[in-house]
Amino acid sequence: MDRTPRMCFHRILLLAIVAVSLIFNQCSAAQQQSGSAVAETDSRDVETQMVESVRRGQYDEAIQLGLKSLKHTSDDAFIYQQLAKIYIMRARKYVDKRDGFVSEAVSYANKALAINPVDKDTAGVHLFQIARTFEAAGDLSKSQAACSYYEQAKKLLESRTPLLKEDSVVSKGKTIRLAPLRDENERALVGLRTKYSAAECK
Repeated sequence: MDRTPRMCFHRILLLAIVAVSLIFNQCSAAQQQSGSAVAETDSRDVETQMVESVRRGQYDEAIQLGLKSLKHTSDDAFIYQQLAKIYIMRARKYVDKRDGFVSEAVSYANKALAINPVDKDTAGVHLFQIARTFEAAGDLSKSQAACSYYEQAKKLLESRTPLLKEDSVVSKGKTIRLAPLRDENERALVGLRTKYSAAECK
């Protein structure tokens, strides 16, 4: 006689569990989407925040901002390059720790280079920045290490040259004249060749 009530109770309980499970899954999905949106926003803002921290002389804070951002977007070449720049600044300021900071800068520059988004790097502007980081590393290093960094910078600028042959390029609806960038690239190359020779690199 009591089987029917028990069966009804079990069915109701099962339906309740299913309903709660569906609600939980929907909430989890919403939270994940919300988290992705926040991460994307942080990624866009983080470089500006890093620059502001550096202006205040808070290098460690700037570095932590960059590293935190990379936990969400580990393929962000721009953040890697920003970290490289900060370590170059620290290497210039703190002579006693220079070698270690230069090594860190080069490490981050290499990571930026490895994932540099060629399709988004209009006229190789980002490539140019990476090259200048290697050049700065050479300026702050001695002997063969300096030669190695100068050589790397020179190769990057030479690889950028073909990207600057046209009169202009269109990016995000705007026309960018390439002559100034071409001149800038050539001046950097001339400077690097001079440094390479002065350091008696082979």
